[in-house]
Amino acid sequence: QKEKEEKERLQREKEEKEARYKAELSAWKEKQEKKEKQEKQRLQLEKINEVIERVQRERDGEYIPLFKVQPVYPRRAQERGTEGYVIVAFTITESGTIEDPYVIEGKCRSAKNRGGEYNDCSMFNSATIRAAKKLKYKPTVRDGRAVAVEDVPHKFTYEIEDGS
Repeated sequence: QKEKEEKERLQREKEEKEARYKAELSAWKEKQEKKEKQEKQRLQLEKINEVIERVQRERDGEYIPLFKVQPVYPRRAQERGTEGYVIVAFTITESGTIEDPYVIEGKCRSAKNRGGEYNDCSMFNSATIRAAKKLKYKPTVRDGRAVAVEDVPHKFTYEIEDGS
């Protein structure tokens, strides 16, 4: 009888230990899953914040020109009464200087027809590239250090002043 009771007691202890072990394991797994879920949410939030920051930088004009020159108005364009604009893009270096400017779009119209449509033209391109090379920007800082930023757009406008 005693032997049977001892066997039953040992069996109960074994079952209790297994139940505790299963409960601990389950709690541990739950904790791990919760940690993983929190980490996943943290990473998603980080990505969202990065996108928000980038959009705000672009919207707020993070790329702040410290020095701008007025481009030289091409004499041929002035003589013809031609106005226009050129959108260039370039790399702002770590020091804020400009590298690799290139024309994205150049448009012209007659100064007499200010309400008129712009047409493609390259009349202002070289003056714009020369002016763009002289731009100086506040360096862009990311994670505490200055970084180069590629493909930053900038628009130069050419208008003939009214003689009135």
